[in-house]
Amino acid sequence: MPGLQGLVHNLPLVLSFEPAAIAVGGSQAISDSLVSAGRKLGAEYFTDSEVTAIRVEGDEATGIALADGTRVSADLVVSGLGVPQTVLRLLSGREIDERLRHRIRNIHYDRGQLFWANYALHEPPDYAAAASNPGVGPQPRLYWGPKDPDYIATRYQPEVYLNGYASRPFVLSSVDSLWDTTRAPAGKHLVGVEEFAAPRRLFTPEQWKSIKTRFSGHLLSEWQKYAPNMTPDNVIGMTLYGPDDIEDKRPDMVQGGYSAGSTIASQLGRYRPVPQLSGYRMILGNLYNCSSNMHSGSGIGRGSSINCFNAIAGDLGLPDDATAPAAAGAR
Repeated sequence: MPGLQGLVHNLPLVLSFEPAAIAVGGSQAISDSLVSAGRKLGAEYFTDSEVTAIRVEGDEATGIALADGTRVSADLVVSGLGVPQTVLRLLSGREIDERLRHRIRNIHYDRGQLFWANYALHEPPDYAAAASNPGVGPQPRLYWGPKDPDYIATRYQPEVYLNGYASRPFVLSSVDSLWDTTRAPAGKHLVGVEEFAAPRRLFTPEQWKSIKTRFSGHLLSEWQKYAPNMTPDNVIGMTLYGPDDIEDKRPDMVQGGYSAGSTIASQLGRYRPVPQLSGYRMILGNLYNCSSNMHSGSGIGRGSSINCFNAIAGDLGLPDDATAPAAAGAR
């Protein structure tokens, strides 16, 4: 259950008060723009450089250490990594209360596990329902699945947990190349797909390999029920990522899910991710965290960064005109 905070965040999108937006050139363009702006302000970036430790003297963070031996000094440190990495890995040499360690290790992550796929197509999906409902035609985001509330309420998740995926998927698809023509060659299209999967730990690596192979074929056969042109002949190529691939590439996506901590009652608001670390401050007097582990995660762009900035501004006594407005529900 997402709670009021989750409802407020998602209602504007569901009711089209604000449209789904994409970045021209892909989401990496957003990071590139922020880096460019930061460099103009004098920021220095160390890309492709693993951080191995947060340097500490007394009760203060003094900077970070990189895998290549580089030492970066700092008056304060802000981590965008999840709390387990920030505290248990980067502060591994620091004595931390065992009760707190136990709570961090037991953050619940069994929500948001996904199969992520990208399809290169000759032509975009042509949904049969568009003949009587034009709104099902080209649009930034479309969910398709069976009109069966009882199935999704009672059988969908058990099938996902038992088999790795559901026999009747409910798929989020996005033909972003319709809106951003830079993403595919002229006349061709790129479609992103999301469908829920089981947590990684429920299957072995070999089982996940088999599950992904079976799911990729099953997904296409189900898609054809809604868009008859989604045949193998229409597919130029496809890449599928399962929970195992996702966690391997993104360690903060524990169990292979986008949710950096399930949005259950015990992990929301002042309890997120654990009560002792719920205020964007991490163990040390000048160490902060702005990841989706914090309120108001989980997921993408939920306000953790602006809330973390406000916490830092308050601690440093910055004037009010230097403090950005808090995200909804953050105060």
